[in-house]
Amino acid sequence: MKVIFDMPETLDPKVTMELLFTAWKNDALDKWGVYPVCLEMIRAKEITRKDVIKAAKRICGIHPGVVEMRLNDLVKMESPWDPKAEYTRNKLEVA
Repeated sequence: MKVIFDMPETLDPKVTMELLFTAWKNDALDKWGVYPVCLEMIRAKEITRKDVIKAAKRICGIHPGVVEMRLNDLVKMESPWDPKAEYTRNKLEVA
């Protein structure tokens, strides 16, 4: 059974991200409920790519390369017409 919950706006973004990965680990969310939110928070400069990689590894045991791939996939899905659209450390942390 999937659990739907609303998180208060006052939570620290890193705590929110860790709650998302914890929910995924407990089968309450899947990658489509976690990575898009993380990508939004990276773009808003609330968290860093490294924060996401560390939390994914620590909480869910996800390899850093998989996290990079998923974030890259999301960016490519946003710009399917642009073959050069690619997630890079600089683009997400500076954009």
